Amino acid sequence: MPATQKAYEDALAFRGLSQLAERAMVEAFDATVNQYGNLTYKVDFDIGSNIQAVSKHWGVALNARITEIEESYDREGMSLNATFRKPLLTINEKIITLGGV
Repeated sequence: MPATQKAYEDALAFRGLSQLAERAMVEAFDATVNQYGNLTYKVDFDIGSNIQAVSKHWGVALNARITEIEESYDREGMSLNATFRKPLLTINEKIITLGGV
């Protein structure tokens, strides 16, 4: 196989893996924050903080970044609902994950 054909096939495979990596599924979930725990909102954690979210109900733990916090106020006081998402991979990590170079 000529070198130009091999280079073309390598570039085509790289482009295909790059396109697949850009369209990867993103895992995210919502959770209610325990207001009575040992951590204080806006002191110990806030949007952008990397945390470990634990669901005893589902039996899972996930290292994730807080991407959104919804503050709700009512007669009982403030409540927080947080959205978490796994940190995004770099393009190199995505390609390696997909079995590329």
